[in-house]
Amino acid sequence: MQEELRKHETTLLISGMADVAFGAWSLIKAVLYVFLNKKELMEQLPEDANGPIIYVVIAAAVLFVAAVDCALRLYVGFSARAEAKGKEKGRGYLIAASVLIALLVVSLVTSVWNDSYTVSSDFHMPVSLLLDFSSLFALTETRLAAVRVRKLKKLTR
Repeated sequence: MQEELRKHETTLLISGMADVAFGAWSLIKAVLYVFLNKKELMEQLPEDANGPIIYVVIAAAVLFVAAVDCALRLYVGFSARAEAKGKEKGRGYLIAASVLIALLVVSLVTSVWNDSYTVSSDFHMPVSLLLDFSSLFALTETRLAAVRVRKLKKLTR
């Protein structure tokens, strides 16, 4: 039973670090999107709209959501690492992981449903889809490993 516990703690540690990496990536991706797609975003605004002001508002909103996403992923990842190393953690990070999983599933389903991820589109769309599915896998693995570690620790007490 100790061997199985160590195995799941290692999984929790590794998937927690993946969550941290994907959190950083999500923030970097949002920053790049806002600053590299300025022209495309401006073209989608109505002609009578005050473009620069609306662009700043849109950019701020996108960056705020990305920062919250990054903060939640960092919280989940570092909490998973701490629990894998033997520290007692509350349910908060498991709830945050569940919320992130649900939001990521909704995001992926709507993106695929709206056909924004297509093979014929730019190279970055299929790569982004692959990264999003990898992020979903890491969050799910973190959640499952944390539950397994907690159950095994309860059995060994």
